[in-house]
Amino acid sequence: MSVKSLLIGLAAGVLVAGGGVYMVTSGGAVAAAERLKEMAIKLQDVTESRDRANTKVADLEKVIEEREKTLLGYTRYTNYLTAGKKQLQSQAKLLTASVRRNEGNTLYLTTTMLGGLIKSSGAVSISYTADYYFGFAFAPNAYDVRETPAGIEIRIGKPQLIARPAISNLTHKELTTGLFTDTQAAIIKLQEQASDRAFQQGLDMAKQPAIQALCEKSLITALQGFLWKQPGVKFVPQISVVYK
Repeated sequence: MSVKSLLIGLAAGVLVAGGGVYMVTSGGAVAAAERLKEMAIKLQDVTESRDRANTKVADLEKVIEEREKTLLGYTRYTNYLTAGKKQLQSQAKLLTASVRRNEGNTLYLTTTMLGGLIKSSGAVSISYTADYYFGFAFAPNAYDVRETPAGIEIRIGKPQLIARPAISNLTHKELTTGLFTDTQAAIIKLQEQASDRAFQQGLDMAKQPAIQALCEKSLITALQGFLWKQPGVKFVPQISVVYK
């Protein structure tokens, strides 16, 4: 019933209350109608306030839900550390650092004859290109990937030379020659020693900080790339390499 209809009924002078029927004057009916009108307005205000409150609650719930999703995205990477560890092992052959260097060696020759009365000397040199390959050991128990307060930590052994260096562009030169020195034999000897010499140099290079940093970069980049590709990941913290 509308307020207008209610006022018309009250104007007729009929008011029901307390189980009895009373006749009231038109003035009393108008006063009662005003009070009912005020109550209706207050009720409408309460209803509107409740609707506005419900809307605010719904909006707040959406904000909280979105923030929860965002926060989960910032920690989601932890769900993929085990898979990341396996990914590193599967890509072991690709996670290598290669270094190419031009190398050389010189051999000085001295030949004596007739008990030292005759001496002959000479010098030969060789030059070549050596390709060195360094990497990590990815045996199941040889490395680990774990979460730390500072981010992600890869615990692994130090880089090592993973193959014999490849020798190419081998050339030689006779620097000085003597009448009785066999420079050709010396050149052959240097060439045969080139591979062993490069191998020993590679073992020494693996200990150098520059080589270790190069290998670490390859390892960190691979793990970062894998984690960023995983669903829901919005953040990947700093990754560090710690040697066992």
